[in-house]
Amino acid sequence: MVLRGILLLSLSGFLGSFVLLGHIASTLAPMYALAMLAVTGYVMARGPRHTLTSFLEYLCSWTMAPRWLFLALAALSLLWTARPAGLAEGSSLTRVLTLLLIQTSAWVVYDATRRLGEFENVLRIIFYSSALGASIALLDLDAVGGYRIRGMFGNPNVLAITGTLGLLTFIGYLCTSMARWERVLAVIPVIALQAAVFSSGSRKGLLGLVIVWLTGLVQRRTRGMTMMVIGLALTASLAAFALAPKLLQDAAFRNLNRLATTFEQSTTSATIDFSAAERARFIEEGLALMAEAPIFGHGLDTFRSLSGEGSYAHNNYIELGVGLGLVGVLVFYTFPLVLIYLLSRLRWRGTSDAGQLAAFGLATLGLILVMDVGAVTYMSKLVSIVPIIIAGAIDARTNADRPRWRA
Repeated sequence: MVLRGILLLSLSGFLGSFVLLGHIASTLAPMYALAMLAVTGYVMARGPRHTLTSFLEYLCSWTMAPRWLFLALAALSLLWTARPAGLAEGSSLTRVLTLLLIQTSAWVVYDATRRLGEFENVLRIIFYSSALGASIALLDLDAVGGYRIRGMFGNPNVLAITGTLGLLTFIGYLCTSMARWERVLAVIPVIALQAAVFSSGSRKGLLGLVIVWLTGLVQRRTRGMTMMVIGLALTASLAAFALAPKLLQDAAFRNLNRLATTFEQSTTSATIDFSAAERARFIEEGLALMAEAPIFGHGLDTFRSLSGEGSYAHNNYIELGVGLGLVGVLVFYTFPLVLIYLLSRLRWRGTSDAGQLAAFGLATLGLILVMDVGAVTYMSKLVSIVPIIIAGAIDARTNADRPRWRA
């Protein structure tokens, strides 16, 4: 029990730091420090022999092979990149080092999921960490910008993506395995997550909410909880709005007005959605840059400099296409496509518990693929790690691994 407590504490520190602190420059130093401390504790508890064996297992997993190949391609792109290769913020080398950090340190959650049978607790940590971040964002009135709330995430879109993934861990999986008392208590963080996603003003976040609700409603095991959560969220939102400070009420009104405007612009040609027009221009410029170097691209993060926009492409497919070419896009998305294939087999040929894992995994990967149309996620620590957690769960079932707690 002591060993398991140390390992779970280490997992909480590792994942919690990635969820809450791994987004903006001002919080990267404590994120790295906490993550390093957590990994050190995990390795010491796991023991040198099991650490080495499990890391080699992680390194040689066929499921994980596309991720390692993508990391190798990103490193090789330093040879032809059009960006600086130094350690300046946003340089190609910095991005490769971040990818290396994500890939190597994610062994912790892969091992805990595959070898220690802690898939449910790993998701629980993500859920509560995301809810904590959402609550901080909602209470941080100084972070309200117009109609959008960002909190310590630094960007409302990051808040929306983190909140949506955190919510999906509960609706898609945890509500089927939690004890009744915990499901009742979990309603509070669920409401906070939904409120934060809405308050972010992110349209991809709102689309993500719809996907999360549909995921819960189409499954018999999650339908009742999903309906209750939606009803409670609406009721709590009305009550909170009546008691909220005027600053938050004004932000909510502007958010509702933006949604109405978005709907009007999508159904008529009377007005122009400037955000959509800008993103369409990014796609057009990105495709032109891809045509100049279609195979291996111009190097990581070159869209912002070569396009003259001074910004990333706001589209993961275009960002990777410009940076690493068609080869990079293919290698990167091979990983989720392999997971989708394996989960689909698990869905139809496994037990009911395996089917629940498959349903959650397919919903999560589908959500990420949809969000990638409007966000650049290949550098996101949380978005990168969640599919690796799913891969660990798949490998555990495929190889019939049993939990091993001896160090």
